[in-house]
Amino acid sequence: MSDVSAVDALPTEVLSCIFSYVLPSEWQDNACRLPRTEKPGYEFPFASSKAFPVPYVCRRWRRVVLSYTTLCPNLTLNFPSDRIDDGEQPVLNYLSLFNDSPLSVVLPYVSEYGKFGLEEKWDAVLKAVLSCSPRWHRLSVTPNSIIRNCLLQPLSLPILETVDLVIGGDAICIGRFQAFMVAPRLRVVALRKAPGSMKAVFSPFILQLPWSQIEELTLDDLELSHPLDVFEVCRSLQTCTFQRCYSALEHVDASEMVVVHDSLHTFRLVDCFNGVWERISLLRLPALTCLDISVNCERQALPKHYMYRLLMLVQESDCRLQRFAFVPHHYSSFHDHTTGDLLLLLHAMPDLVHLKVDNLRSEELHALAAALAQVDADGQCSGEVFRHSLVPALRAMDVGGDVTHIDLPVFVGMVASRRTGARPNMPRDKSPPFADLTINMTLPALLSEQLRAFTENGLQLFMDERSCVRKASRYAEDMKDDIMQYMAL
Repeated sequence: MSDVSAVDALPTEVLSCIFSYVLPSEWQDNACRLPRTEKPGYEFPFASSKAFPVPYVCRRWRRVVLSYTTLCPNLTLNFPSDRIDDGEQPVLNYLSLFNDSPLSVVLPYVSEYGKFGLEEKWDAVLKAVLSCSPRWHRLSVTPNSIIRNCLLQPLSLPILETVDLVIGGDAICIGRFQAFMVAPRLRVVALRKAPGSMKAVFSPFILQLPWSQIEELTLDDLELSHPLDVFEVCRSLQTCTFQRCYSALEHVDASEMVVVHDSLHTFRLVDCFNGVWERISLLRLPALTCLDISVNCERQALPKHYMYRLLMLVQESDCRLQRFAFVPHHYSSFHDHTTGDLLLLLHAMPDLVHLKVDNLRSEELHALAAALAQVDADGQCSGEVFRHSLVPALRAMDVGGDVTHIDLPVFVGMVASRRTGARPNMPRDKSPPFADLTINMTLPALLSEQLRAFTENGLQLFMDERSCVRKASRYAEDMKDDIMQYMAL
């Protein structure tokens, strides 16, 4: 029998490809348990309770893992007070295992700093972490006093690409993070309010980072001194997310100018407050291709005509929007005038490919389907109202909301009629062509399969059944017959 194992028979490149799929879930998400030191029962302060067996199967596997430089092992420092007496040596031992691999570093808030005379120990451990700063690839940090002082000094960060920064309390007064000002590859920044802080005020003119090179920015639960400052400063920005943000500036001043940003292609506005919404109409985003809107009126005061501000953003930007997601709250004022406003917005998106709508009532979903099929709610040709085809490039819809009482066969049939060009009371050859529309919808019926695909004439309807509120025995066949009957009109 051959002494050559399966591992020996595999080239290093193949093993590296295997580890690239295995390690992120086992290593990056769960961290790892490192080999025990000479101290019995001792675990590294940053190790988790789950073992990581892959690199220890044999020496060669371990050698391959540690030499695969595109992997990014997690280095999470928790500083347990009962083990801080060990100082920085465990950290140095851990770092020595991974040679020159890039590191993803998490520096949490040190709540016990200054207690029990441990200042020197904390400083020694942090110094050990900072010694490997040239290997930092991703950094997540809550800058309290000990960490803040280190980030105020220049560091060597040649490969740092992502920073997740928690701000709040005195952190906003830090001003310039010198450590990040010399990070030539920094592209992704996420700023969040520190847990327990009353508020965190953000301005790119106060909290200074190398904004000119940032391509992706996330602001979470922050008070924005001025919502449009970000677009003025971050001229290379491609993706921007405002989540639960608000502004003390409730109303637009007459002196505020329109802001044009030429590179932003993805804009997400999630559960933001009135002061942010008021200034949306002042943005001009000609490169915008993806717009994601989520509204939660239980946490915010919305301007009365916030849909009009979205329409202004899309129309005045003269952009070729391809993906649009709109998720109002169940009790949002959106429902007072939903259909008309949404359809006006869709008319301004002729290049739309993917549409997502959720939390809509059944009558609103029905009206949306009628508009897509260019018929009225009774199935009659709507004449001049939808004279021009609505979103003719549409290829996929994610539909959610109150589908309990919706006439599903009619709804799907209206949309399906776009596939074949069939319109009630309209010659087939005068209908705009439309092909391969995919509808993703959660249905209130429990069918025999958890996920079934209905395909007919290029239309795919994916159904994920959640609860049993209708009889399932004949539902699928009835739906199919009604759809075909409608398409044959």
